[in-house]
Amino acid sequence: MNYLGKEAPETFNNKTVFVRVDFDVSFNEKGEIVDDFRIKRCFPTIDYLISKKAKVVLGTKLGNPKKDNGFSCERLLSCLSNISHLQFVKDYSGEEAQKAISDLKDGEVLLLENLRLFPEEWGDEAFAQKFSSNFDFYVNEAFAMCHDSDTSVALLPKYLTSYAGFNLQKEVEVLSTVLKNPQRPLILIVGGAKIESKLPIITSFLDKADKIIIGGKLAQSQEAQKFANNPKVFLATCDSSGFDISQGSVGEILSNLSNLSKEGGKGTIVWAGPVGKFEEKEHENGTKMVAQALANSSAYKIAGGGDTITAINKFGLATKFDFLSTGGGAMLQFINGKILLGLKVLE
Repeated sequence: MNYLGKEAPETFNNKTVFVRVDFDVSFNEKGEIVDDFRIKRCFPTIDYLISKKAKVVLGTKLGNPKKDNGFSCERLLSCLSNISHLQFVKDYSGEEAQKAISDLKDGEVLLLENLRLFPEEWGDEAFAQKFSSNFDFYVNEAFAMCHDSDTSVALLPKYLTSYAGFNLQKEVEVLSTVLKNPQRPLILIVGGAKIESKLPIITSFLDKADKIIIGGKLAQSQEAQKFANNPKVFLATCDSSGFDISQGSVGEILSNLSNLSKEGGKGTIVWAGPVGKFEEKEHENGTKMVAQALANSSAYKIAGGGDTITAINKFGLATKFDFLSTGGGAMLQFINGKILLGLKVLE
């Protein structure tokens, strides 16, 4: 794997570089970005390439068009105002994008339209090969996407000299430690609503983790009940509203974390997914209590995923964690030893 920052000094000078970034953020009812954590993690790589006088083309997904909530990347421009000479084109696979790319000058940046609004992004090998002719280099700065098979993640790098961006490098470095030699006991806290993707991961973690705590909609799913009699697993129950975990479950989780502290503070805690609808104040208690308990723990603490990080930032606890990963599912798969297509193709 090639690492950005390790290349020869003039490598990117006057060269066109495609950077697969992760600007996949959420918006509130007013259309405002809820949390720009992922966007900010990409800035060092973008700034570095600009300083090297590269012509920088940014590609990201925004929402999920297959679920009718895919957004135009035009909504991101206000959050990217600190990027000098930034341009935007409402295209990805057509002539308009190709012309905008070819017209770029050294040090300029072009943001393409939401990649997932175009069918070519859904694993189109022929398009990847054709599209690669617009570029000299490829940089991956989208760790959270590395477990997906999108064209811009898993196929495009095959046809270009490719690099891992600065944040991607850090993600791999930190999470590799948890994968290879985690401090014991290893506690996994999994929440959120992505039942189909997270349940298989939980199953494969049963022989690796010392304790698995499941909350959120995940814990209430019929599929999760197969873990009910496993002594390693705690399934949180919901309160009367159905949008947060019960006080009893909060107490049980805090007890598990407290016992870890009594053992000398050693251990590793990995958290992916809020345990309730924390966005609403009346349903934030469970997630807030878990976040505060983790923040106060002397164990090695990692949290990942968009909603999880948004919750941590909401409660002002970001500095209390040892590492915050941009990926939730990607983080879990990586520390579980699974092959991530977006990383494999960079090797």
